[in-house]
Amino acid sequence: MGVDETGYWKVKLTAPAVEGKANQALVRFIARLTGLPISSVSIFRGEHSRMKCLQVSGVTQEQLDQLIAGSVITPVKPANARK
Repeated sequence: MGVDETGYWKVKLTAPAVEGKANQALVRFIARLTGLPISSVSIFRGEHSRMKCLQVSGVTQEQLDQLIAGSVITPVKPANARK
């Protein structure tokens, strides 16, 4: 998980993108990360796309950014970066 070169958060999930399992995993992950109930996190755009927009209730954007930034495990390398 990390921020890519465009400023978007990127999350890698192991759940398959079948029958909404990856979406459910993403919502659970963000809820666990923020300490909020699952009902506070929802996908409001992009349910069938790789790019998703989430709504997280109960925290401000600044608080959410801090919580996520503090939990980044691996920075995202640009697609054209060398290994």
